[in-house]
Amino acid sequence: PVINAYNDSLYDQTISLCEKYLLKFSDNGRYSADVKIYLANSHYSSGNIVEAVNIYMETLEGPNNGFTELAASRVAKYLYNEGRFEEVIKYYVRLEKISSIPEVIFNSELGLMRSYFLIENWNASSIYADKVLGNSQINDDMKLEAYYAKGMSNFYLEKFDAAKVSLVWVIKNTTTVKAAEARYSLAESYYKQNHLDNAQEEITALIKQRPAYNYWIARGLILKSRILILQEDLFQAEQVLKSVLDHYTVTDDGILTEANQLWDELMQLKEGRKAIEPETNITIEINENGGD
Repeated sequence: PVINAYNDSLYDQTISLCEKYLLKFSDNGRYSADVKIYLANSHYSSGNIVEAVNIYMETLEGPNNGFTELAASRVAKYLYNEGRFEEVIKYYVRLEKISSIPEVIFNSELGLMRSYFLIENWNASSIYADKVLGNSQINDDMKLEAYYAKGMSNFYLEKFDAAKVSLVWVIKNTTTVKAAEARYSLAESYYKQNHLDNAQEEITALIKQRPAYNYWIARGLILKSRILILQEDLFQAEQVLKSVLDHYTVTDDGILTEANQLWDELMQLKEGRKAIEPETNITIEINENGGD
């Protein structure tokens, strides 16, 4: 009766029959695993997504069967869309292992790259970015996303040489905000390696980039101030930093907080420099009478 009702798309009836069976036989029924899948599918088809996902997750605690791929795919889609990135990973991993369908495998790898990136597991994100880039199903948008994920992951891992290749690819292949972030990250990587001239060049390119992205320009100017401080050009550092404080209007994204903190450090440096500078107008009086 369950299969007949399900095949006829009588989902309310299917749900009722499945629940009666499971109530009668609990988990000991011969067909309990299959009945749970029909129950979950019926809820899913009826729009009861949360109820369906909960049942799918319960069935996925057991061994693989003919319904595992469908259940894992639906759970993964739901969890990812809900922003539950840590939870979704094990379902994508399972799909990657069990599926023989190239599209499912690719979508699992893409989901893993994105999820690992979003939970800041940079090493795993970089690994899956390589898998995505090596897949023949990739399109231009996904290629950009994968190079971005790989470049930024390696940047955060401070693997700067590996990061550079991907970041430069992003810069050359898009004018979106990803290019601005990539350019800034490249400048910061040079700064951290003490390649200050290279960092300055990337900041200049970032400022000239069109379209302009004020957040990344402001971060670039703050980084430029740090470089000028290292180069002991405190006057120029002050002018650059002042331009951020005077003209940046967003108050809740951290830019002004960082700029003000650096301003305080700069002012302390200037005061410290004044304190150790020798006085230049000291006069020495000489007694012409020979000390009498």
